[in-house]
Amino acid sequence: MDTGEQLYSIDLKGLQAGVHRMEFPIETSFFKEFGENQIIGADLKADVTLEKTGLWLRLGLKIAGEVVVECDRCLGDLKMPVAVDEVISVTFSGAARDPEEDQMGDDVIELDRSETTLDMSQIFYDYVCLSLPIQKVHPDGACDPIMMEKMKDILR
Repeated sequence: MDTGEQLYSIDLKGLQAGVHRMEFPIETSFFKEFGENQIIGADLKADVTLEKTGLWLRLGLKIAGEVVVECDRCLGDLKMPVAVDEVISVTFSGAARDPEEDQMGDDVIELDRSETTLDMSQIFYDYVCLSLPIQKVHPDGACDPIMMEKMKDILR
């Protein structure tokens, strides 16, 4: 990503130890930056709770809202809710790992000690895409009736 990189970055330089809360809007333009064609619309909010202790960070990530995708059955627009609730640990190269990390099953990101920012855009993108079901279809009877009629004619 190029234009939105700063919008989704966390400045690590000078970040004091303790808990910090941040909020990031994730809209349609965010997915267009990735060249995404699966998600055609988005109205999401990412809440990040960052806990800094020594040479590691723990990120509580919550993403909520909805995306618009194409229905696999009728090709019409389909609004899908998104609810992501994950914990990510960030360590710096050469830092001793927190022994609890391995037991908790957190995702772990390792950064070089020279890094001054953490770009969250790829993390947001991946978790939103992974939260979507493999098959995206309207509930029974909610598909585009014109398209469903055409499909009946074709399948006969």
